[in-house]
Amino acid sequence: MDFNYKIFSDDRLVSFRCAGPVTLEFAKESYLNLSRDAAFDPSFDGIGDWRGITTTMTPEEAKQLAHLVVDMKLSSGRWAGLVSSPMITALATIYKNAVKRQHTLELFTTIEGASDYLGRDVSRFLIQSDQTSEVI
Repeated sequence: MDFNYKIFSDDRLVSFRCAGPVTLEFAKESYLNLSRDAAFDPSFDGIGDWRGITTTMTPEEAKQLAHLVVDMKLSSGRWAGLVSSPMITALATIYKNAVKRQHTLELFTTIEGASDYLGRDVSRFLIQSDQTSEVI
């Protein structure tokens, strides 16, 4: 699995991109690494680009990942998730329902929908496949 992120401190926004096969352990480690970044703030809004995922995660594992986020208080901002396949949408919906007591997450199939939800053009924040993690 590829996991890259950018933290846009001035915009109070986190963007990450996942691609390839996903395992629960790799997803947990990726989320924890992001949260350990000194520039990360759990109150930031975010955009998660899950369109490139080929899943190996089960519905129960999606719940476990969500419980990690909730238990560790990794997010309190508003998040938009970009999805493109039925399986990823289903797993993201399970995840969304499990984190809703801590923060809002809405799922979108278009950049325009995510932009409307977050109140900013998210296309300028999306990570391309060849970019590495960084803080801006």
